Amino acid sequence: MTEVLVAQYLFPSPSSGKTTHLTPAGVETDFDELKIVKYGPREYNLLYFRRGEEITDTGHGSLDEALEQANFEFGITKENWKFAN
Repeated sequence: MTEVLVAQYLFPSPSSGKTTHLTPAGVETDFDELKIVKYGPREYNLLYFRRGEEITDTGHGSLDEALEQANFEFGITKENWKFAN
């Protein structure tokens, strides 16, 4: 399936600690970039990066849900995102 970049956000913006991201490397809290990508008509992923490497992601049924997750975790509002054309 084709991945389409929808929006990007570059940190710093500290995590609220409201969500735990557990990966094979352990609990991840240090991210420096977020991206929202669209994979299909109703599949959006919020991708979490550190130094250019994707660390983890969360899946969402709409762009608004992905934006809400970023706001919940980091206090990032819609106005703070750089949206792709």
